[in-house]
Amino acid sequence: MNKVIFLLIFLLMFLTSCEYLSFKKPVQGNILKKDTIDYAKIDVYPIFPECDSIPSEDKQRVCFQIKMSKHIYLSLNQLNINVKTAFNDTIIVKIIVDNTGKTKLLSIQKSEKISQNLPQLDSIINAGLQNLPILQPAIKRGIPVSAAFSLPIIIKTD
Repeated sequence: MNKVIFLLIFLLMFLTSCEYLSFKKPVQGNILKKDTIDYAKIDVYPIFPECDSIPSEDKQRVCFQIKMSKHIYLSLNQLNINVKTAFNDTIIVKIIVDNTGKTKLLSIQKSEKISQNLPQLDSIINAGLQNLPILQPAIKRGIPVSAAFSLPIIIKTD
């Protein structure tokens, strides 16, 4: 009888210590989620210091575009430029605001008529962008990033 009890206790201990009988739950929290990142879009546009108090991101973007256009117009209006013929044309100014908030001119798309009548236009706009204040850079997923923009500017002479 003692042998039977001892054998049952031994058998019970053997079965409970066996790794094959342990039931483990599958790991569910460590599964990696695929997350696609759209590198063409930014979360927050660059901000001029004056536009920082605007709560809406859409209105901040509009404020950025208006301030940038006004600054370029002011740099063009400060110079007395004489042209031979009157024209009304649009140029596309491509700029980049880097991750430190500095603005640089990438290119200017202009017609042949503007190139002939205003050969110094590129240098005037570039000098105007040099005088911009340091902006708050664009934000993507909480990280400051560089962002490029195209601004249409109407050039009208009398």
